Amino acid sequence: MPQKPKRKPIPPNNMFVDVNPSNIETHLSQFIKYYKGINLVSEDEWKHFVESLLSELPLSFRLSARHRRCNDVHDGKGGALSESDVLTEFLKKEVLPKLKDVELDDGNTFQISALPWYPKQQAWKTNISAKVLSSNENLKPLRNFIIGEEKNVFLFRQEIVNMIPPLLVDIQPHHKVLELQAGAGFQSAQITEQIYSNPKKMPEGFLVANEKNFTKTHYRWNAGTNVLFTHHAEESFPDLYLSQEHDADSKVLYDRVFLDGTSSNDGAMRTNMKARTNWSIVQAQKNHVELKKRLRRGLELLELNGQLVYFTRSMNPLENEAVVAALIDEAPGSLQLLDVKSRLPDFHVRAGMTSWKVMSQGLVFYDTYDSAPAWFQKENEKSLFPPTNASMYNLDRCVRILPHDNDTGALFVAVITKFGSLPWQKAAEDEAKEEKMETEEKAEEKKEEEEEKKPTFQGPIRCDVNVCVAEIEWTTEITDDKQNSTETVNASKYELAPMQISKSCMPHWMQQKMQEEKFGYSEIKDANPDWEAIKKRYDIKKFDPTPYLLKFEEEGKSTQYYFCSQNVKNLILHNAKTFKSSKKFAGGMLFMKSSPSSKPELVHWGAIAIMPFMHSWLIPVLKADLVLLLESKELLFTKLSDKTKKALEALGAQDGIVYFHYEAKGKNADPQCNVMLRREKLSTFVKPCFNFYLETEENHLMRLCGITPGEEESDDEMDTM
Repeated sequence: MPQKPKRKPIPPNNMFVDVNPSNIETHLSQFIKYYKGINLVSEDEWKHFVESLLSELPLSFRLSARHRRCNDVHDGKGGALSESDVLTEFLKKEVLPKLKDVELDDGNTFQISALPWYPKQQAWKTNISAKVLSSNENLKPLRNFIIGEEKNVFLFRQEIVNMIPPLLVDIQPHHKVLELQAGAGFQSAQITEQIYSNPKKMPEGFLVANEKNFTKTHYRWNAGTNVLFTHHAEESFPDLYLSQEHDADSKVLYDRVFLDGTSSNDGAMRTNMKARTNWSIVQAQKNHVELKKRLRRGLELLELNGQLVYFTRSMNPLENEAVVAALIDEAPGSLQLLDVKSRLPDFHVRAGMTSWKVMSQGLVFYDTYDSAPAWFQKENEKSLFPPTNASMYNLDRCVRILPHDNDTGALFVAVITKFGSLPWQKAAEDEAKEEKMETEEKAEEKKEEEEEKKPTFQGPIRCDVNVCVAEIEWTTEITDDKQNSTETVNASKYELAPMQISKSCMPHWMQQKMQEEKFGYSEIKDANPDWEAIKKRYDIKKFDPTPYLLKFEEEGKSTQYYFCSQNVKNLILHNAKTFKSSKKFAGGMLFMKSSPSSKPELVHWGAIAIMPFMHSWLIPVLKADLVLLLESKELLFTKLSDKTKKALEALGAQDGIVYFHYEAKGKNADPQCNVMLRREKLSTFVKPCFNFYLETEENHLMRLCGITPGEEESDDEMDTM
């Protein structure tokens, strides 16, 4: 009887080996044997495949179709272009002509082209790596453009294959979308751009972006009215509800689900050096089990007739077709694969594999589960092997992309439609209901017992002493020319600080409960004084955001007001355990108070959302004034046009934030899109407001005006790619 072979030790993570085509036989012998054994590519392609797999990945990037994740009625209004369209034209007319015939160190000529299958020429591919772009001075115009717009979240340095999954299904503004493993958020941004396809109306749909490791997610990329974040394991993602009752009618099922399966990542070897040194067939076999759990949960959360996009960066059928076939087999007649290859015109894609062999850690191939030895059957599942009637599963409808096909990384995608209920789900639901009832009964009994045993809290009540001023009185004496004196007595009264029970005389459970009640999300039901102050200052009419506002506050710290769609608001309020008490999970911030005693102020994102309803501190300008404001650190009123000067002077002596708005009118407008600029108004001049991203934001606005900004980016920032 065949014995289980000893497993080879996995190299430590810090062990780096420069694997290249000349030494791949030594360092990746198991990889070569496996993929040659399952005929991943023909023998004629093998050399080209390996060379591409181990070469540097060419730089690619994507322009954001909708930078602001909110309904912006001025974006594209009245025949004007959107900011994205104008930025694309700037790239084509102002940046690319400067790169014509640039010679590279390897003797080739620099090339850049728009991806034909990506909408509106918003995705671009080059023939150089990020290192070359960083080191070649002749490519500086492109380098400045990429770094500047990336900081401004209008551009993403994103792998080509990473752009593909969100394009393989239709996403409408009313769709509920779940991303089970959002990662950094590149695809989250693409999904939200499609949800906001109509900028004039707040969408009914929303995106739940889930990422177990919250340190990976770039919240700034995607925060918006219809986006919220969660941090749960994919296989145990909780049910969410739109009402407090948590009944079947309010349970959320998603129209689109995206699952980026955690895999061996051997298709990402061009950028992931760890995948080159730690490759093992055993890892893929382990992943197979976990991936089935995650795909199963994704399908449970999918609405009937909804579509799930399952994708990995693996080339291994054990993590791809085998996982998909296993779930289709578990739900006969309920799931079906869709053929989406036509969505990628002029792009080389391959059909999914319908047959493959399975290799053991002893590098022995088995055609079927029954032909494998007992020890292998004990450690592995039968679903690793291809189904006997593979043609009925339509696995050829899956999409495979290999590195040498398009000079990209590798990608596997399967789009699954759910037509019926899942067999295992009904039984699980009935069992869960019974368990829930039993658990609730036991919990109630336990609670009653604990209450009876719990001693009455009789500790000494001690209050913290708050020394504060209750009243200040002062006398003003005025003496005139005739030595006559008059005295005036003035007084200011202040509220006493609230009495606080000292924590030293409270049990821990009481302290924790009080702390939870002091911060977190709350619904605004009555007239809110902070919003009333904003409304009065900017003379806002015909707009009431309070039904869509959530207030987040922490004791003694800043208070933020988030503008959310009704569905997002309900999800946050009615799923407290899921969303916890963190401001990172909400929609788009509208305004805030930096401290309890400060005045509320609009944030820039909020001004975009409510600009159509502002009638004060919003000044229309022409391009000349707009450019002058952008080019000046401090600008006297007298330097601006008479109309703009009078508008500033009409605001009086009061200082504060003022918004300048350029509106594009007609096809010949210059700029061709609407532009808003935020400035701080002082007595006789205006100056930029403090902003961590001020320089890159203003350089972005300069590009919208057709002007190439000066040197602002650092060359060494390219090495992060």
